[in-house]
Amino acid sequence: MLETSLFVGAHEILLPDARKFKDIAESQGIIINYYEYPKMNHVFLLYPIPEAKKARKEIIKIIDNT
Repeated sequence: MLETSLFVGAHEILLPDARKFKDIAESQGIIINYYEYPKMNHVFLLYPIPEAKKARKEIIKIIDNT
């Protein structure tokens, strides 16, 4: 079974595309781990903020479990 993860901020310019991707993937039977962070922008993962730290920890957890 295919599986992917998607991290996106709710103030992301590509948010509509991310949500559409999620919906299409789910409709095709792909497991998608979708993480949407409120008030975050396109590159929030690069900032030294708590939300980014939390997301990076989740990414590390995903990588370690593959």
